[in-house]
Amino acid sequence: MKKLLYISSIAVLLAAGCRKEKEKRPPLPNGIPISFIASVENLSNVFLSWKVHRKNIQPHSFKIERNGVVIDTVEGNVLGYFDANLEPGKYVYELFAICSDTVISVKANIEIPVIEYNTPSNFTYEIINNNVVLTWDALTDGMRPSFYRIVRNGMVLCDLPPHKYRYYNANLDTGVYLYSLFACYSNGVKIGIGDTEVIISKKLQKIYISGDNRFTYTTEKNTVKLSWKIPNDLPDSFQIERNGEIIKVLDNNTFTYSDADLECGNYRYNLLLPYTEESILVVIGVLQCKIDCKEWK
Repeated sequence: MKKLLYISSIAVLLAAGCRKEKEKRPPLPNGIPISFIASVENLSNVFLSWKVHRKNIQPHSFKIERNGVVIDTVEGNVLGYFDANLEPGKYVYELFAICSDTVISVKANIEIPVIEYNTPSNFTYEIINNNVVLTWDALTDGMRPSFYRIVRNGMVLCDLPPHKYRYYNANLDTGVYLYSLFACYSNGVKIGIGDTEVIISKKLQKIYISGDNRFTYTTEKNTVKLSWKIPNDLPDSFQIERNGEIIKVLDNNTFTYSDADLECGNYRYNLLLPYTEESILVVIGVLQCKIDCKEWK
């Protein structure tokens, strides 16, 4: 009986000691941030986000410092902050949770890299009859733009995806046209590539003829091979038009052309013969052909 009482007394003492040790643990401070993350968005902005220990009371407010300088204070129920339009460089952010009985801070480091913009060059044009073909070269280094913007006489003409380096402006009236090209990036940066002035002096008359003039084609996988025979006077050049857009200008002693790497679908080809002195554009024949994926893939 004494032995049993002795063991029970030890158990009571141990339990009391455990409770005492447990009571010595300091509780987590109210509103302690358990995570603080900084991330770069749109090249020149930093988004800060944080979480608060869910078992504790929300802080009254959060104070945000960047490189040791206070940039803002937000309410205690806010868990994110957007720091915009920053220059390239390294930044240290510190978040202060302002509670009723304490102030707790956490830090996050972030670096905004120097951006090397991919700016195209060699912005040129070609006049084909009363049409203007704009082309430019793209650089392989640096950041690609989100899109290209073409402006004509101060008005936005179109926006093109970044893999396009050619634009066809058709059926222009006689006049002077000033074209500008801009590379536009996701962070709002817009870089002008250059301006070019184009003069359309006369509008050509389009005449359709047929007969002995042969304009034929064959297909091989995803390539259309065109050929023609012109028994009459040679024009200044031969122009290949596909689905309403001139894709190639050839000298007047070339009588074949291969249009390669086509997508599956239907295509309409015209063979154009410009006679500049007479202001006449002759269209020789119209071809309709189809690239069938099932036949070559």
